[in-house]
Amino acid sequence: MQIGAVNTAVLLVSSLTMALAVFCVRTDRLRPHIICLLMTAALGACFVGLKAYEYVDDYSQGLVLGRRFDDAPFLAAGLPAEELPHIQLFLLLYWTMTATHALHMVIGVAMVLVIAVLAWSCCFDARYYGPVDVTALYWHFVDLIWIFLFPMLCLLGIQGR
Repeated sequence: MQIGAVNTAVLLVSSLTMALAVFCVRTDRLRPHIICLLMTAALGACFVGLKAYEYVDDYSQGLVLGRRFDDAPFLAAGLPAEELPHIQLFLLLYWTMTATHALHMVIGVAMVLVIAVLAWSCCFDARYYGPVDVTALYWHFVDLIWIFLFPMLCLLGIQGR
């Protein structure tokens, strides 16, 4: 859960840097615009890296589907065996939703880097910044999805402890 909280902070800061990138291009500030785009891409890559670390940790603990699933810790904690399918359903949803989100983060990082390269070539200014706006909308949408995923997948189970 700590990694998820850090990732949430990373994405919120990346939304700020993306919004600043849009502001900078609208006010003809090329250098700060590029810096904000590169910061956004770096924060997105940081998110993906932390998510990959979390996946490796989950895998090593047997929190995966299929033969690699380790039910021993759940049974040792007193969970009835008939509840194990619920754990596996949660893991299916967790892996599917977070992996889909991570894929969209990778796409977003690539989009931001393409926009940064185009900005370096002076393709955008206060009169023409549509692609920057569209990229920002995509970035903010993917961030918003995480704002719903994190509490749904990581925080709801905490209340019972």
